[in-house]
Amino acid sequence: MSVATDVLRPVAAVRLDRPEMTPEVNRIPRLGWSIWAAISACLGVLSVAAADIQSRESRPDTYVLFWLGIGLIFLPTAWQLCRRDTTRNERLVLALVLGVSLYLVKCLYSPTAFVFHDEFAHLRTIINLRNSGHLFGWNPEIRVAADFPGLAVVTLSLVKVSGLSVVTSGMIVIGVGRLLLMLSVFLLLERLTGSSRAAGIGCLIYAGNANFLYWSAQFAYESLALPLALAVAYLLLRRSDGTKRELVPALLVAAMVVITHHLTAYALFALLVAWSIVVVLRRRRGRRGDYAPHVPALLLGAGAGLWLGLAAPQTLGYLLPVIGKALGQGVDLLLLRGSNRALFANPGGPIQPVWEQATAIASVAIIVVFVVLELHGWRRRGEHPLTSALAWTSTLYLLILPLRFTIAGQEAANRSGEFLFVGIGVVLATMLIGGGTRASHARNRGVRRWHRVWNRLRRVRTATAFVACVVIFTGGIAVSWSYDARLPPPPSSAGVPTITTPDDIAAAQWFLGEYGPNHRLVADITTGLAFATYGDQNVLSGASDGAHVWRIFFPSTMTPTVYGELVASRVEFVFDQKPLTESVPSSSVTPVFDLGEPTVDDLRPSSVASQAKFVTASGFSMVYRSATITIYRVDQGQVRAASGSG
Repeated sequence: MSVATDVLRPVAAVRLDRPEMTPEVNRIPRLGWSIWAAISACLGVLSVAAADIQSRESRPDTYVLFWLGIGLIFLPTAWQLCRRDTTRNERLVLALVLGVSLYLVKCLYSPTAFVFHDEFAHLRTIINLRNSGHLFGWNPEIRVAADFPGLAVVTLSLVKVSGLSVVTSGMIVIGVGRLLLMLSVFLLLERLTGSSRAAGIGCLIYAGNANFLYWSAQFAYESLALPLALAVAYLLLRRSDGTKRELVPALLVAAMVVITHHLTAYALFALLVAWSIVVVLRRRRGRRGDYAPHVPALLLGAGAGLWLGLAAPQTLGYLLPVIGKALGQGVDLLLLRGSNRALFANPGGPIQPVWEQATAIASVAIIVVFVVLELHGWRRRGEHPLTSALAWTSTLYLLILPLRFTIAGQEAANRSGEFLFVGIGVVLATMLIGGGTRASHARNRGVRRWHRVWNRLRRVRTATAFVACVVIFTGGIAVSWSYDARLPPPPSSAGVPTITTPDDIAAAQWFLGEYGPNHRLVADITTGLAFATYGDQNVLSGASDGAHVWRIFFPSTMTPTVYGELVASRVEFVFDQKPLTESVPSSSVTPVFDLGEPTVDDLRPSSVASQAKFVTASGFSMVYRSATITIYRVDQGQVRAASGSG
């Protein structure tokens, strides 16, 4: 065998497949089925695009086209990745094709503009950086977004070099991040297991985490930081094989993680610490040759700590209340045995199909069963320390599951999948294809017997792996995004807008041209996103400056409370959305104007009188009106006089 071939082969302490089960790297492949899988993925993207078009036109049966497209993207690729005779290079290319195709599903949702909440926050960071030339500008949408400018710097650099728009450049940056993500997951698992087949199955399982399709594909700092973090893990894994030159690139990429996203940096630090602890424990048992990433962990921890203290001190104030609320509701759930969230509920919106609900439950059940089996036979000779660390992180999935029964914990449980599914992928992939499952060294005789029988059933293993991957992936989509939000709504849909509309963007651009930037205004959340970014305005909220926006909008008359809030928040403009009076919000979890507003007001449409009160109110003058938006200018002198504080 040539030296070049040896370099290409994955290095791992334990190989899961026998040599004849994993095709040679330099073997002439039979590409027919893989080519058809790639063509099917292209057709699937077209089917999803057709579903998006029909959804915008309010046509029926849009979800049939959506799921048809998802099936065309996933099923042929999954079968090829699960088969025993697919070559290593085919598996790698198919994993990348899968990742990019699913990323295009999100891009097709809105190909010309950002529409999700976090995307507007990072768009505002880029606008601040472009206009001022300085980092750490004020961001009224997400306060800490500007404190981690890695995504903004990379995107704005591409804008200046290429001449492309911010939206197009942002999509390219996240698209490259998606490629890096799939490449890192594949190479990391391949090197840990010694099997390209296990790596391919691990990629399929990772794509089944609830945020893979939409959340991790949006223009947000975590979408870039997570691929970088996994690249660091892979580079350090190569370092553990004795390649010293990998240390400096790993540290440079780790520094990029630190300045790009807080939670990803902390998660990477925790993984390196866990890896180091496993090595220390193994050394006490006589295993002296393992590499421990003490130095990278120390430098990463110091860098993240310094960045937190010097550049982003408000991060803890942003994270701790969210984490504390989720944990508090989780404790209440366990102690009081009461849930404040109904699974699959969508008040005011369409009911999720029963088959989706059943698949979501089945996907969770499959993961739980395999993780429990992993715990039952947790020792394996020759296992890499990082494999042990990742396998143990999969147990966190079991601990976080109860949070799905709480309102505050649901988002935390979903978002944890981006990190935990790497370990889950290791566990399920190794056990599904047999060969090296931990059960071979389990102390339980029954588990060992099951393991021997399982290894003899090669075709059954392939079919089982395929079915498990399909169920986990489908279940991940079922619990990922709200059922009625997976496809773009029609521009004229009634009720609280679920995404920012072209009318909002047009009004924001007109406002910026007419009045300039940085005016203090109040609006519903969705409209405010457009004006905070495309309009470059300061949209008031409780998070940004302690304003109680709903006190202005909910009352049916101009009460002293309304005038008092206008004065206290120094409001310059008030924005009304007519659709708010036409139906109830699509979700009882999402507020209309701001966090903290009375829930009872979110469960019914705004009254017509609550918007009409501004027409004749003292100190208000209408300056803009469209089919959906009305803008009033506020004279603070007259408002103060009307409130009695002048």
